Amino acid sequence: SKFIRAELGRRLRIKRVPEIAFLRDTSYEYGAHIEELLRKVREEA
Repeated sequence: SKFIRAELGRRLRIKRVPEIAFLRDTSYEYGAHIEELLRKVREEA
């Protein structure tokens, strides 16, 4: 992340580059979990 900020600062020629955070996207895993729960409910019905 520090490397990317430094590169952005050089390439964009701006005084202050905002902090950058990379967060793991868990939406697919959460969706798959909900899908599994719904499948189990359908099987039990």
